[in-house]
Amino acid sequence: GKGGTTNRLPLRGWLYRELKALKKKSKSSWVFPSPRVKDKPIYEVRNAIARAQKKAGITKRIHSHLLRHSLATHLLDKDIDIRKIQEILGHKNIKTTEFYTHVSTEIKKSALKKAGFS
Repeated sequence: GKGGTTNRLPLRGWLYRELKALKKKSKSSWVFPSPRVKDKPIYEVRNAIARAQKKAGITKRIHSHLLRHSLATHLLDKDIDIRKIQEILGHKNIKTTEFYTHVSTEIKKSALKKAGFS
C-alpha cells in the first residue's frame, strides 16, 4: 500500500481457491508476477485488466484503482458502515473513504422513496 503500509483482508470461496491455485503454479513470491519486470507485478495486473476489458467489449477505461472505488460503492450500497469500509480499504482518514464511495442511482431512489418523494 501507500506509505509502505500493508492491508490484509480475509479471502474466502472461489477467489481464495483461484488465487491459491495460481500461486501454486508460480515460482514468484507475487500472486501476479511480471515476466518482464522483476518486482513490478502491477504491470501484469494492468495487462490482465486490459485483456479482460477488451474481451468483455467494455469501452470505458478500467484500471485497478477503479476496482477500489467499485468495491467501496458496492459495500455502501449494501448498507455497510463507512467506518468498516474505511478499515477494509485501509484508509487512515475517513475523508479518503468518502471520496471512494459513490452513492448509486438505486440508493438515491430508495432514499427518496423512504422519505416519501417517490
